[in-house]
Amino acid sequence: MGGFTANIGKYMKINLGKGFSVFYEKFKPERNKISEESLTQSRLWQDSLVGADPYTGRKTYISRWRLVPIYTIGVVFFAVLLTRLFTLQILEGQTFLSKALGNRSYSRIIYAPRGIIYDREGNILASNKPAFRMVADPTLILKEKKEETARNLSKLLDTPFEEILGKLEGDRIVTIKADVEREKTITFIVNEKDYPGISVEVVALRKYADPLILAHLVGYVGQISKEELKVGAKVGIRAGDNIGKIGVEEAYDTNLRGINGYELIKVDATGKKEGVIYKQEPKTGSDLTLSLNLNLQKKTYQFLEEEIKEVGGSGGVAVVLNTKTGEILSLVSLPSFDSEKLSEGLSEEEYQKLVSDPARPFINRSISSSYPPGSTFKLVTAAAGLETGKFSADTKILDTGFITLGDTTFKNWYFSQYGKTEGELEITRAIARSNDTFFFRVGQILGEKLLQDFAVAFGLGEKTGVNLIGEQKGLVPTQEWKLENKGEPWFPGNTLNMAIGQGDLLTTPMQIAVLTSAIVNGGKIIQPQILKTDSSLVLREKFVKEENLKLIREGMREAAQTGGTAWPFFDFNVATAGKTGTSEVPSGKPHAWFTAFAPYENPEVVVTVLVEHGGEGSNVAAPVVRKILEYYFSSR
Repeated sequence: MGGFTANIGKYMKINLGKGFSVFYEKFKPERNKISEESLTQSRLWQDSLVGADPYTGRKTYISRWRLVPIYTIGVVFFAVLLTRLFTLQILEGQTFLSKALGNRSYSRIIYAPRGIIYDREGNILASNKPAFRMVADPTLILKEKKEETARNLSKLLDTPFEEILGKLEGDRIVTIKADVEREKTITFIVNEKDYPGISVEVVALRKYADPLILAHLVGYVGQISKEELKVGAKVGIRAGDNIGKIGVEEAYDTNLRGINGYELIKVDATGKKEGVIYKQEPKTGSDLTLSLNLNLQKKTYQFLEEEIKEVGGSGGVAVVLNTKTGEILSLVSLPSFDSEKLSEGLSEEEYQKLVSDPARPFINRSISSSYPPGSTFKLVTAAAGLETGKFSADTKILDTGFITLGDTTFKNWYFSQYGKTEGELEITRAIARSNDTFFFRVGQILGEKLLQDFAVAFGLGEKTGVNLIGEQKGLVPTQEWKLENKGEPWFPGNTLNMAIGQGDLLTTPMQIAVLTSAIVNGGKIIQPQILKTDSSLVLREKFVKEENLKLIREGMREAAQTGGTAWPFFDFNVATAGKTGTSEVPSGKPHAWFTAFAPYENPEVVVTVLVEHGGEGSNVAAPVVRKILEYYFSSR
């Protein structure tokens, strides 16, 4: 019985399996069958009937155009991928390799010591002193580490946290402090791991013989700004470099700066330095010898400062030129500033306070400020009248005390102050007395065009060419200028005002010094020079005859003698010739001018002094010129 059962089970198992197979073959879905025709058509990729859905009865078609987008997307994708791989691996491979290497090394500049600046006697005006400067490269400081680093530096340097953090937020190398104390430098080195991206360099910090006295002429050194970097990068200057700011330091920066060296330093992922890979030593900048006389500069500064304080002036200028070469022997602009403090680095608050000072200490008033020249311009009016033949040495003009044009009265200064007239005057006497009535008449005779032409011939309305940055042209007004800027025509009264150096006419003290030199040296407009030299650079000459210039010089000599306007020189032991000037301004006291040359027979120097809102030129500016000349001749 048991065997029978086993056989029956075996039989049923075999037949059930076979039956299921037959059943499946018989009833499996027709859509799973692939006919020979369908296979052929799919191979040929032709529009064809593939079959019908066994459930819905819908006929199914395959179109080759439906597959085109899929193939296109695939081809484009792989083309882009291959192109990008080629770019990264082949075309930009070296760039990314350099960046990868840069992640473990960086270059630190070794700044070249600047050249030494000397005066004409060999005295040092600007030199270098060793100092520790702390700099930061924000790109080497992790974002999450910046606040911590700034806090550590704030404690170390006793500097506001916000000020330091602001410097670390940038993307360029920046000076944290220009002159770090030795003790703090040692503390930094011991705890250097707490200051990623920060380094201390041994640098040559600028030192000046007298920072206040030399500020405008010599200038100072400071870190290049973003705006300056846009231009400076073209000549190899990089972020973090120091450059000259104003004066000789700026004008001759390329010569003085030299060529920087550098160190290639290995660092780890946190910015910690691990050693020097390579070092290139810097090359020191070239030395310069200026035309300046340091001792004369100190005295000029002293005399001018004392006078400004005494009369309550707002500022002043003194320029001393060599009449033969155009060399600048002294140049003072007041108020001044401490150039050494700026080179060492001021805080942002201190710097902004200096920049916003209404006294404008940064302005070099000798070349960057323009003023009405007052009666010093009468030298031009006299030259124009004589050279054009409109009048001669014998021509006399009656001083009536004033001239009336329409409803406007133009008065002579002597008539205004004392109610007196001076009778008939010829050219030399008119210069000596600075008679306004005489020059009003000359202006009427000449007309504005001739006055303008001779003003330009004497170098007004254009830069003198002195090699200092920031020089202004001043202004020689014309009818075209007046129409464009004031919307009104040129009136006859404008000509009268111009003839005596008033109205819209503007000049710099350096221009008046150059003009005076031309009266002295035979009508040569010489470019002022700041470097010591034995030769002159003549810009223009032979536009006024020597005999006419001689008459003007005689008038200037009479001005410095009894009866002239330059009373401080009546008893001066060196024969001097000069011209006073008092230029009226819209508000406040007038500007005081005096320009002179000495000795009279063989001129060596021209001295031009201006005191802003000082009063009359004879009372304020002339005494300063006398003191300068006294020192100049006594110290030779």
